[in-house]
Amino acid sequence: MASTLRRRIIGNETPSEAITENETPSEAPSEAPSETPTPPNEKPEKRGDSVKIVHHKTKTRKRKTTAIFLLGSLFGIIAAGFFAKTNDLIDFPEFGDLSMDSLFDVLPAGLVKDMRELVNGERDFLESYDGFSVGVKVRSEGLSADHPMVMIPGVISTGLESWGTSNSSRQYFRKRLWGSWTMMRALVLDKEAWKRHIMLDKTTGLDPPEVKLRAAQGFDATDFFITGYWIWNKIIENLASLGYDSTNSYTAAYDWRLSYPNLEVRDQYFTRLKFHIEMAFHVQKKKVVLTSHSMGGQVVFYFFHWVASELGGKGGDDWVEKHIDGWINVSGCMLGAVKDVTAVLSGEMRDTAQLNAFAVYGLEKFLSKEERAEIFRAMPGISSMLPMGGNAIWGDLDSAPDDVPGQKYSYGSLLNFRSSQNWTVPSKNYTVEEAMEYLFNTTEDWYTHQVRGSYSQGVAHTTAEVEANEKDPRKWINPLESRLPLAPSLKIYCFYGVGKPTERAYFYRPPEPGIVTNLNMTIDTGFTEGHVDHGVILGEGDGTVNLMSTGYMCNWGWKMKRYNPAGVKVTVVEMPHEPERFNPRGGPNTADHVDILGRQNLNEYILRVAAGQGHTIQDNVVSNILEYAQKAKIYEENEFPTTLLRCWSVENMADFGASGFPEDEQQFWDLINETVSAPCPNHESLDDALRSWLYLVSNGRDQYLGTEDDIANCSQKLRESSIFCANQEYVRTQIIYSLLQEDDLGPLHAIANFLLLDGRLDEETFRRMVGEGCFGRLLELIKNCGGRDRRLHRLLLELMFEMSRIERLRPEDLLQVDDGFVSYLFRLIESLSDDADDPYHYPVIRVLLVLNEQYMVASTSAAAEPESPTTPITNRVVKILSLYGPSFRTFGENIILLLNRATETAIQLLILKLLYLLFTTAATYEYFYTNDLRVLLDVIIRNLLDLPSEMNVLRHTYLRVLAPLLAHTQLSQPPHYKRDQVLSLLEILRGSGNIHFTPPEPTTLRLIERVAKTPWLSEEEPESPRSPRTLLLGSLSKSQSASNVSVVAEVTEKPGVKTPSRKLDPEHEKKDDLRKGGSPPMIPKPRTLKPQRSLPEVPKHRHGVPMVVPPLPSLEQLKEHEQGKKKVPPKLPPPRRWAKLKLGNSGGDALATPDGVSATRASPAS
Repeated sequence: MASTLRRRIIGNETPSEAITENETPSEAPSEAPSETPTPPNEKPEKRGDSVKIVHHKTKTRKRKTTAIFLLGSLFGIIAAGFFAKTNDLIDFPEFGDLSMDSLFDVLPAGLVKDMRELVNGERDFLESYDGFSVGVKVRSEGLSADHPMVMIPGVISTGLESWGTSNSSRQYFRKRLWGSWTMMRALVLDKEAWKRHIMLDKTTGLDPPEVKLRAAQGFDATDFFITGYWIWNKIIENLASLGYDSTNSYTAAYDWRLSYPNLEVRDQYFTRLKFHIEMAFHVQKKKVVLTSHSMGGQVVFYFFHWVASELGGKGGDDWVEKHIDGWINVSGCMLGAVKDVTAVLSGEMRDTAQLNAFAVYGLEKFLSKEERAEIFRAMPGISSMLPMGGNAIWGDLDSAPDDVPGQKYSYGSLLNFRSSQNWTVPSKNYTVEEAMEYLFNTTEDWYTHQVRGSYSQGVAHTTAEVEANEKDPRKWINPLESRLPLAPSLKIYCFYGVGKPTERAYFYRPPEPGIVTNLNMTIDTGFTEGHVDHGVILGEGDGTVNLMSTGYMCNWGWKMKRYNPAGVKVTVVEMPHEPERFNPRGGPNTADHVDILGRQNLNEYILRVAAGQGHTIQDNVVSNILEYAQKAKIYEENEFPTTLLRCWSVENMADFGASGFPEDEQQFWDLINETVSAPCPNHESLDDALRSWLYLVSNGRDQYLGTEDDIANCSQKLRESSIFCANQEYVRTQIIYSLLQEDDLGPLHAIANFLLLDGRLDEETFRRMVGEGCFGRLLELIKNCGGRDRRLHRLLLELMFEMSRIERLRPEDLLQVDDGFVSYLFRLIESLSDDADDPYHYPVIRVLLVLNEQYMVASTSAAAEPESPTTPITNRVVKILSLYGPSFRTFGENIILLLNRATETAIQLLILKLLYLLFTTAATYEYFYTNDLRVLLDVIIRNLLDLPSEMNVLRHTYLRVLAPLLAHTQLSQPPHYKRDQVLSLLEILRGSGNIHFTPPEPTTLRLIERVAKTPWLSEEEPESPRSPRTLLLGSLSKSQSASNVSVVAEVTEKPGVKTPSRKLDPEHEKKDDLRKGGSPPMIPKPRTLKPQRSLPEVPKHRHGVPMVVPPLPSLEQLKEHEQGKKKVPPKLPPPRRWAKLKLGNSGGDALATPDGVSATRASPAS
């Protein structure tokens, strides 16, 4: 089955047959074999003699690859026979007594023969292949070791050895439970113990109790996976031929099971890597070259961010420039791999789906899909390779960038379900984004927490987003959300294989009936049709990683300014897959994901870079990656893609008449109606219709669209049209991308108006906008268009407010908000408004309120997840008011006025959340004027009395604000404003002796007692004619009485919900009375209070002028007044308002006056 490689001495060789001494690999044809010099222990050959490897060019056939051997048969019963020392009886609990000899007797003779030839062929290949040949050839050209080399292996390449000393681990001490024959035997003979060792703790993502596995170190950690199966061995041999050894080269092995943050937490991996590079640079006075493979490319990219960040290595932005000369990225899965989704979703991939029936049976009996999925999920490091870039990279249900003409199923549909099957399956196929969401919704909470807390799979569309992501470690793994290091002299070499079929999409179905499993679905291995093989749709790649992942960033993404601001040079060499038929590892021209490490010209490229000759390597792109990359929906900030909306071009204006635009209003509306009703059979015609609509609206707003309602009418026509109804996602995508790209004010106005209308009708639009990074774009537009277009500025503020109150902002979004932007908003409020309909700048105020809420939610999330790597976020709204509060007091006046007028519950909650923070932050205790605080107290008293019993959430929030308002602000200083009215309010809310309120629930009572414990309320005041009633229900613990910001932050209400008012009509009171089981005739009928009027605006000249309140009248004076005697009234300030309060311990109604004196009226019973 395997053939040896023969070396022949050739005297006269033509240039077409071999590479000459002075020719670099990039200059030679890719199919030409390189020389094979004599090993160093033989006599040197004479000049003119050369060595050639003869390749037998025969038709290739489908082979069971190494990946199948490792991930499939590795766990099967057949392989177990080869792993055992002898063929004696092995005890399999699943099969009972069964010997390997008897198993061989019943297996097909051809299968046994092939297995033995595979092992013998690999041994023969190792004996015949001269691993030092490439190094010797390069050395013969005068090259030698120059840069120190650091090698970072890929996933599963590094061996894991046990260091545990518990009873269950002692038998494996210092033995490899991954990457050795010990692993095989442990898996066969003690599967549960092996699983317990290899899986990480599901809560912490670290070592389970009494288990300690660590990555093997040194070159032995990665040179061979198991004996005979080389990985990095060929590269190490050739580096040694060039002069490298353990003093100037280093293997940075790591535990690939750990998430990247936990690599540093548990093993200090990145700290050790940083120190080793610094030491190599210090000793050898040369910059280091990093060589990574597969997942190792992601590790290097993460390290570049970690080492420079203040949250990591604190090396500064110039650390990479000082210490790293080049990065060799071999088969780097920079955007993940789609097979990772199926691995953690159902424990499957192409390697298992295409096994024969016997192998599937043995594999399922020994290690089921559910067990494999559990193992993969318990290794968070593997989930770092989940696909990144979403639908923008991987496509939607209609198309994908790497689709090829004539294919039946688009790659953009990642998970497909056959509708003809009578199974319970999802109602639609899933794109990458939808598949990821399904994965997180159906897997365990611990897995979702580990992955979402460590990684991010989105796209940053602006430079501001990319820079903000430098402070969010979750983004450091994703090259579409973070940038290359600021190292202009850094050189990147991307070497990867192409031309080998790679899994790109799948067909799924429910599990077989009768099988007990927790999996919701499994690959439909019975479906084979066209390019669908056993339920797997194959695309382009290196057999493991898709071409879009290995090639997009190298060929396209890192050409964009925001992802490569320093202009780092990237060289790309694609290597076609040209395997030898009978070579189990493919031979010297293989491009398989793992076997490429033994490819001859790859080894030569690595040696040339190490020797300082990387500049001689030229780009060589043979695939269609540039065409695919151009179709991906990721664009430069200053460029419009052809698929996005544009303003109507001059050539198209002729369609509207000679002038290029409607001549009157009727013609304008006729054209609008005609445009949105035009048939659009494909995306090209749909784009034309959208462009014409955008042109009409943007250019007609000054002539025919004088108000915002007129523009909204245009948006409504588009939204109700057949264009939108039949293509909702496409239209939304185009308009959202236009918002991200457009700079002209007219089109921006039409775009923002449509998104605001669409989002209010379908909140999913706002969520989509947050996911696409629109928040940062809105920040930029609001700051830039304020002085250019007031209408658009107001609209953008409203759009930001609506979007931000519907969907939680990402940490990177909040990090883009700086002190300058918040100060800008406060200054707008201080200025005079030029809008007669908005004299108080309410849109600006609402944006500040919703930003404060987002900050509160972010802070509580960080407190709930202390291990989260996200950067702590400063509440800049409170910060600016703390530092410059006296300069921005108009904002304080206006939010009190807004609270007084607000009927929407959500707006009241936003205001109360900010008030709570201001009254619990020492720097803002006295932000408000004293008179404004008194008005605020009046509003709170009125609203608490007016709330019906079912509005507990809003009542609780008012009470949480009332406590610090009375305790921390100027209201705590004498003379105390409306002390009796507050006490009466608390009596009423307790429900003591009052028929108007149902008994309060425990939280209300607890919050009432918190307010009642305010020192100046609980202390006796002898000059007052009344003493406060205290009905304490018992002492509260410190934890109970302490205010909790998270409780306030989590209070929400849907937009548009109005706050109901308590109805005090007799029928309502009668029903309330009967619910409490009382007897109506025995209870006096209360007086019906008149509706409260809105509070007047506080005059400017009264701000800051303290009230002079005279001493309260004595009891004798009150009696003289009741008897009609003359009394001298105290001098009072102008009254704000009169309020009626029902005193809990009085038979009459109390009339509250501005000075706090209560005059008791006789009740009807008296």
